Amino acid sequence: MLTVPLALRLLTPGVDGATLHTCLAAHYADATHVRVLPLHESNALKHLDPQALKGTNDMHLNVFHDVEHEHVLLSAVFDNLGKGASGAAVQNLDLMLARQ
Repeated sequence: MLTVPLALRLLTPGVDGATLHTCLAAHYADATHVRVLPLHESNALKHLDPQALKGTNDMHLNVFHDVEHEHVLLSAVFDNLGKGASGAAVQNLDLMLARQ
């Protein structure tokens, strides 16, 4: 798992969790192995399961917005075993073949 905390006061005025979620969802809309969980699914989570994607090439991205403290937490859950050069080569080959 990877988490990135963001203080909204350091970002462009008007940027919030929903804005960040929309940007991520648009960017990864056609991605084969990346899923941006809808805000309602992320908000319903009680904890992140580091083993949820074990043995897959997938990644789940979550956006958690703490309105009270004006923070956003971005999280990524993925199985990093096999994510070396050979794993990246297989994923890139998969992407290239999917576009044909």
